[in-house]
Amino acid sequence: NGKVYFWPDSDISSAKISFSQFGGTVVLFDNVSYVKIDGFMFENCRGNVINTTDAGVRNLTVNGCIFRCIGADVVYTKECYDSVFSNNMIYSTSCGGFDIGGGGGDSQTCACNIITNNEIHDYAIDDTVYNPAIRVRGAGMLVSHNLIYNAPHEAMEFTGGNMIIEYNEVHDVCDETADAGAFYTGLDGAAHGTVSRYNLFVNVGNDKFS
Repeated sequence: NGKVYFWPDSDISSAKISFSQFGGTVVLFDNVSYVKIDGFMFENCRGNVINTTDAGVRNLTVNGCIFRCIGADVVYTKECYDSVFSNNMIYSTSCGGFDIGGGGGDSQTCACNIITNNEIHDYAIDDTVYNPAIRVRGAGMLVSHNLIYNAPHEAMEFTGGNMIIEYNEVHDVCDETADAGAFYTGLDGAAHGTVSRYNLFVNVGNDKFS
């Protein structure tokens, strides 16, 4: 009958209640370069916030933004090069956070992307498995100094070669799954050269699923 009923679990007399009818991508890049998104707040959308076509993007900077109440991944790129994702806050997402692809192939072309100093928590609320806070695909990316916590499954996933994963802090993940780890990688015989070092893991897993 076209009606939606909301049954709150606490007093909402002073709460802000919103409902999103927008199911598409907020920002779609098609073969663009030198774009900076700085200091924005994105909230209450049901699709990806930032997406790219197959043509991809170069020299994209996403810095100092807040992403919350998102119905899919926050950023999804297919071919991304020479880009920086830094100092962002991400929380309350149905799926994951950053899903960044670029580089790789037989020559292990360097994507030269950097994902650093982001805080990502309370993600993968609805699609609870294999939706990490950060996923990198391809070759030649740096993932460093990120804080990731409060998630039902993995924190990070990296496939491809010549990645550097360092100085990340991860706690209270894999909270609703058994036979799981904070970092996922492998299943690619051509992948080589990736370094994971100086990462801190605290409270990974849940005893009730052991």
